[in-house]
Amino acid sequence: RRQVTATVVHKFGGTSLADAACIRRVAEIIAARSESRRVVVVSAMAGVSNALVRAVELAGARDADGYGRRLADLERKHRDAFADLLPPNVARELGEALDKDLAEIRDVLHATTLLRRHSRETLDLVTGYGEIWSARMLSAYLASRGCVAVWIDAREILTASWKDATPEIDWTSSRARLERWRAAHADAPATFVVTGFIAST
Repeated sequence: RRQVTATVVHKFGGTSLADAACIRRVAEIIAARSESRRVVVVSAMAGVSNALVRAVELAGARDADGYGRRLADLERKHRDAFADLLPPNVARELGEALDKDLAEIRDVLHATTLLRRHSRETLDLVTGYGEIWSARMLSAYLASRGCVAVWIDAREILTASWKDATPEIDWTSSRARLERWRAAHADAPATFVVTGFIAST
């Protein structure tokens, strides 16, 4: 008789991931279901998405100092959490990835100031970074506790398009991309930390 492994899906919003103490509680909840395959969908840390939206708006208004302050605050918030949660070498690795992301965001926002307006595409691109940072951080923290996890950037799997001002998932394309991802990661651990909110067009 074939044994079926249950899959437990967790969804944690920004309030649940507000700071290092909250992230520790989230990890305890996840660890309590060690008998199952676990899919953990995460939002950005509390306030991060709103701050990124505001940074885009300020760039469209040509307020470089304003959006610069928002990005500096976000960098400090995440670096503080990395330092609190993770071994120094892991915190350093995540800090380097954060630096790269912030440099890309600054490039996009600089272009936005030149255009004197922001677009939906700019908002979509920039505001999705918060989920990426949360997923990286939580998976790294779980690994530091001995719970091996892999983080998944949902943009590699989910395909979406805009329909009547609402994003709609292309399930046929998404399933095919998921199968390709699974084939390429056949040895992946039983815990997956997935970015919420984002997909690829």
